[in-house]
Amino acid sequence: MTLEIKLDKANKHCSNCDTKYSVEWDTEEQDLEPLTCPFCGYEVELDDEEDVEERYESSDEDDSWN
Repeated sequence: MTLEIKLDKANKHCSNCDTKYSVEWDTEEQDLEPLTCPFCGYEVELDDEEDVEERYESSDEDDSWN
């Protein structure tokens, strides 16, 4: 019987210490993507964070509160 461990992998770039690295984590134990640089501890931005911000900034629904 073999245990199958599902790992997620992400390539990151820390703008604080200017390091490129990849990180793998077991999604059974940790379902959130690691958010800090393992070398300096700086909070690293998510890759799709800009897409989320643009989606909310371009929304015309914000003007219809009244």
